[in-house]
Amino acid sequence: MLLQDPSLRQKVVTAIRKRGISVDTAVCEAFAEFAAIFDSSDNDVIRERAADCRDLGQQLRRELAGEAEPLCSDDTAGAILVTDELMPSFVLQAWEHKAEGFAVSQG
Repeated sequence: MLLQDPSLRQKVVTAIRKRGISVDTAVCEAFAEFAAIFDSSDNDVIRERAADCRDLGQQLRRELAGEAEPLCSDDTAGAILVTDELMPSFVLQAWEHKAEGFAVSQG
């Protein structure tokens, strides 16, 4: 949904045209701004979406740069994966690779 948000697209396009910055920088700034909005919410559930927003921005930047490497390897089947923060893109790939579960220190 966020990737289809016209205001996000407008922020990126405007930053590129008016400030002459790279697409990568414009995407990074736009997603950081959206994440800050989520972070500032009084609602716990909304605040938790800030990490999702940052993750989505990172995924988009990797795709645009042609660097969309898998986050999990094929040998994760049956494994318990340990991570500092559990991002949605990591969870999806881990389940696709048949990981058994996660151990997380935060997130």
